[in-house]
Amino acid sequence: MIRLDFQDLLVQANFGKGAMGKNNQIEGIMNSTQRPIHEIRLGAIKATVWRNETANGIRHNVTVNRLYRDGDQWKNADTFGRDDLLLLAKVADQAHTWIFQHGQEAEKPTKSPPTRGEATEG
Repeated sequence: MIRLDFQDLLVQANFGKGAMGKNNQIEGIMNSTQRPIHEIRLGAIKATVWRNETANGIRHNVTVNRLYRDGDQWKNADTFGRDDLLLLAKVADQAHTWIFQHGQEAEKPTKSPPTRGEATEG
């Protein structure tokens, strides 16, 4: 399993279950009724961004998988071949950028305009 940790990003690309510790956390998120807040897809590689509220604030987790067709059904795989790795890196980068931009927006305090008679900074 490859896991890339950025400040608020956890990208999981499984190359075998149980290789690292937070696997149960990711599986719990995916198995819950929670819906992803964003998806990024390039070709057959898809990154799914999940919002996770913790005691330390909002964190984002990202699951990455490869889509493939088995007969008439679409399925997901959590293994990646050599030719998938560049797209894997690109969707991880785009997920990181999306989380960073939306995390910045969520952290901005909403400041109401000054009322009459209040001093303004300047």
